[in-house]
Parts: sequence; C-alpha cells; structure tokens
Amino acid sequence: MNPEITPHVALAVDDLETAATYYREHFGWKRGQSTTNWIQMVAGPMSFYLCLDEDAAPCFALDVDELETAKAHFLARGCRLLREEGGEAFIEDQYGYHFCLSPRSS
Repeated sequence: MNPEITPHVALAVDDLETAATYYREHFGWKRGQSTTNWIQMVAGPMSFYLCLDEDAAPCFALDVDELETAKAHFLARGCRLLREEGGEAFIEDQYGYHFCLSPRSS
C-alpha cells in the first residue's frame, strides 16, 4: 500500500454560498467547480471543498492503489470507518481526524 496525500481538503459548512463568499473575500480563494452539495475553492495548489455535510471535522484525502486493502490496513490499526460513499471510504483516526481513501486514477 502506498497512500499519497492529495491537495484536497473538505470543510463542512452550513451554507455553501455564504461560505464561498467569505473565503473569496477574506482569504482570496477562487471559486472552482461546484454541485448542489459542494463548492471547490482554489488556493494556489490546494483545493478546499466546502461541503454540506453533517461531519464538521476537516477531511483530507489519500489516493490509494486498492481501496479495500487500504481500508483494511487503517481499520486494523485502530481507525474507524465512518461511511462509504461514491466509491470512497471515510475514516476517522485514533486522534479524531478524518480522511477519505480514494482509488488512485490510472
């Protein structure tokens, strides 16, 4: 297993447009792609995804070669599976930090 950190961080917000305006005006982030559930805000090489989500903890992403192998690796080391959604696994580590395991693009 060779997880690779991505330049993507998800931030849970309760109002997408208000949050996007805030980060654009106060941090200088640029608006990128969006759906009804998230707005991408671009800050240099980083993308912050403002998400409508009940999970308020910031979430970073790891690209992995094999999702099931990586999931088993982290669960065997004390992490907790939060949910699986859209072909990804959302994990909480022993310190309460959240991360998303995403299959690596070919």
